[in-house]
Amino acid sequence: MKTDPASCPEASELVAFSRGALDAVRARVVEAHVASCANCRESAQDEQDSGTFGRMLRDWRSRMTPEDRSQTIDRAARSIEAARRDGPTPL
Repeated sequence: MKTDPASCPEASELVAFSRGALDAVRARVVEAHVASCANCRESAQDEQDSGTFGRMLRDWRSRMTPEDRSQTIDRAARSIEAARRDGPTPL
């Protein structure tokens, strides 16, 4: 069954839902909608994923010295450039 886009929560409310920041009553309403709307379900999952990635990135940054971060980023950039130039490495 297709959901009418007019009934979808605002993007900011989906973000709040994904972060567990809605009050219990509103969270239940949004949860029921997300269960029936593929677009909102995907948006909520994307927000959860990006939140997880953001926490991982902040954790990574807090554990490394600025010099170590810079070297890691430089190595990653060189690896990406080599892959673009040489193509993928066979497994």
